[in-house]
Amino acid sequence: MKTTIRLTKEHFEELIKKGYNLDQIFLLTLVKQGHDLEVLIKDNIKIEALHIGLIRKGLLNDQGTLTLLGHELLDFLDTNISTKLVRKQPSTQEFKDWWDVYPKTDQFEYKGRIFTGSRGMRVKEEECKLKFNAIINEGIYTAKDIIEATKYIVLMKKEASIKKKSNELTYLQNSLTFLNGGHFKDFVELAKKGIVTEQQEPTGGTDV
Repeated sequence: MKTTIRLTKEHFEELIKKGYNLDQIFLLTLVKQGHDLEVLIKDNIKIEALHIGLIRKGLLNDQGTLTLLGHELLDFLDTNISTKLVRKQPSTQEFKDWWDVYPKTDQFEYKGRIFTGSRGMRVKEEECKLKFNAIINEGIYTAKDIIEATKYIVLMKKEASIKKKSNELTYLQNSLTFLNGGHFKDFVELAKKGIVTEQQEPTGGTDV
């Protein structure tokens, strides 16, 4: 299968301004077309280095698929040449929605019972925002996925607290550790189903 990239002189100039080269564009195009990069990377140090560079630039995720930024870059080549390559800014509202969902402290009231706590759980807001947006850019999970999974985990912690008569929310990681560790990932599909059972209760000790 032949792979052809068509771009104008103006497109090329814009790509250079943004720090992209044609090798990167070609490799991204191969990914979009479904080619197996592992075959190309094998025993080819230069292509492997190019692949790593695309991940570092946020154009590919660790799974080797296009990120939102990668899609934007390729879509740019199909636009009218008067259009400049401008990266879409992540929604600040989406992060705020998640930040508001994450427990401020481990003290809470649920089903008429008050559970005392001793620590704050929202930490380093700006770092959390950067990590949240980086996860979204990977193109695997949406902001809604992260928000709903977080709600689900918090709800299960509260339900477990009622059953065990002890504060289980205190074992939830702080906000930055939660995002850095991807602790929401295993609960995205469960959150969509909306089923809460004792067997699905998340585990893991406090990490501050």
